[in-house]
Amino acid sequence: MSQRSQPKDRPDGESHGTPNGVSTVDGVGASASTSNGAGAGAGAGPSVGAGDGVGTENSNVDIAAPHFGIFHDEIVDIVQKLRPALAVIDGAVGDLSKTFDRYGKIVTTVGERYEKDEELVEQIRILKIENAGIWKHIFADRDKYEKEKSELQAKHETEMAALDAQAKAGEQEKKKYEEMKKALEEKFDKGKQKLKNELQQRAKQLETDNAEKIKALENDKQELQSENARLTKELNERTRERDEEKLTRETMQTKLRGDVTALEKELTGMKAKYQVNRQPSEYYRERYGQLTDRVSHTATVYFADLSEGATEDPVGTWLSLIRRSSNFENVPIADSPCSRYLRLAISQHIIFDAIHNSVWQPFFSQYLWKHTKDRATTPTVLREIYSRLGADGADFQHNWKVSTLKILGQLDEKTDVGRLLVDMIEAKVVSPLKPLLDDAQVDSFRNDLKELFTDAIALGREAERDQSMVYVETVPSMMKDPEGWKEYLGSSEEYDTSDATDPSAVSPASEISPEPLFVSPKIFRGVEDFGAEATATGGSKVELIQMGVALYPDTGIFLEGALEWQRIRGASKEAAKNNGSPWLRRSSTSTTATGLGISPRSPSHRWSRRGTQDFD
Repeated sequence: MSQRSQPKDRPDGESHGTPNGVSTVDGVGASASTSNGAGAGAGAGPSVGAGDGVGTENSNVDIAAPHFGIFHDEIVDIVQKLRPALAVIDGAVGDLSKTFDRYGKIVTTVGERYEKDEELVEQIRILKIENAGIWKHIFADRDKYEKEKSELQAKHETEMAALDAQAKAGEQEKKKYEEMKKALEEKFDKGKQKLKNELQQRAKQLETDNAEKIKALENDKQELQSENARLTKELNERTRERDEEKLTRETMQTKLRGDVTALEKELTGMKAKYQVNRQPSEYYRERYGQLTDRVSHTATVYFADLSEGATEDPVGTWLSLIRRSSNFENVPIADSPCSRYLRLAISQHIIFDAIHNSVWQPFFSQYLWKHTKDRATTPTVLREIYSRLGADGADFQHNWKVSTLKILGQLDEKTDVGRLLVDMIEAKVVSPLKPLLDDAQVDSFRNDLKELFTDAIALGREAERDQSMVYVETVPSMMKDPEGWKEYLGSSEEYDTSDATDPSAVSPASEISPEPLFVSPKIFRGVEDFGAEATATGGSKVELIQMGVALYPDTGIFLEGALEWQRIRGASKEAAKNNGSPWLRRSSTSTTATGLGISPRSPSHRWSRRGTQDFD
């Protein structure tokens, strides 16, 4: 198996494969194979056998084949298709032999080890037989195509003879058409010369007939040339003027750009003078939230529980309260949840109302407050000026406001309004709430309010000077607004707002205000950087800082307070009547006329028997 130059089962002189995949013939040198390949490349088809010799019977046959005429390409194509097949077959056999040469020892060892060497030998024998059969078919195909080649060559010669005859007939036809072409060219030249002569004669006739028109056209031409020269001169002159004007404009533009730059710098400096800071909304939420908590805490400390004097004389305390503030008209002076929440809400309302109507007014100034007799007129005039300046533009209006507030701030720094502040607190807060306080609480309450109002002044001044001004609203909407107002009792667990008193149970003569009462104001700011207050509140987008808190009538607390106070008054009158007070008997008659049909509560043991009090 190590000898692969010629397999044992191949006849002598038969083609066989080489390791490089090229077929050779025993007894035929490499030169024959080379010349055979060159012949194929030159267009001459080889005899059957791709790259090998001539077969076993005639190894010296001339491999150079003649040209097959019109069938030559087809024959060569068929032979070329056979050549790769033969090369592949020989290559496969050669590779198989090489494989056995390379791995013969291993195969022998494996065969000896597994007793399968006979099977391998049988496979080799079968392959050799198949190879011999393939070569047999190759030789048969070669003879077949040799015969076809001879037939096609004879057919080609016959067709070539017919084509030669057609070529001779074509030459005669060509000569005939050349003679016809020559005759037509001579005829065309004669006609062309004749037409040329006629055109020349026609041109002379037209020149004679149109001499005047030609002269007029020449005159027009000269005039147009003169006009063209004049327009060209004018164009050049205007171009020069345009260039001069352009240069002048560029010079002016350069100067104007410098002026604009200087004006922009000056404008930037002016804007810097009127530029104010803008605090974030979270800052104001914290500041206003702290102030609201302080007011709520102050109200809780002083008014959550009744003073000893109010407890002993609830009717007298009530009369004193309503003379100072009508908000207490339907507030029972009693130790009950209804009374407690009404006292807390109204006391906070009075404090915030005093802050809003005094130190939180636009253009509030401590200097103006101290040095003007009519303290309400001057801020009103400033607000009117500010409003009318809106017609001159938002920037002008804003700059005036900033300048005015800046001057007022400088004046306020040197102004002490401590006495005025105490007097205002006394008049608007302490006096209306004093009947609910013990004498020992009044000074402490007044001092707490002074500190609270001082902080409110500082917060109001800072909010008014902000780039996005902060606004305060103290008029609750009639309906609860989740984005503006909320119920004061909404977070209360002690007072159940669902247990509203039936309105039919109250006396027809009682007047219960249907209006909601604000407890703490709604705080918001406009999204504009600056502008009139009307702009910020007139439907433009606003940012909520703090929701307003209010007591709404639909909770029933106002009605409950009125009924509770009527019961207390009725019980007081009944007690006084039983003690023989003639005035209370008149009062009882008057009370009966109101139509009250409510059973009075038992009188408190702490109530005094003062029959001279005016209960009506």
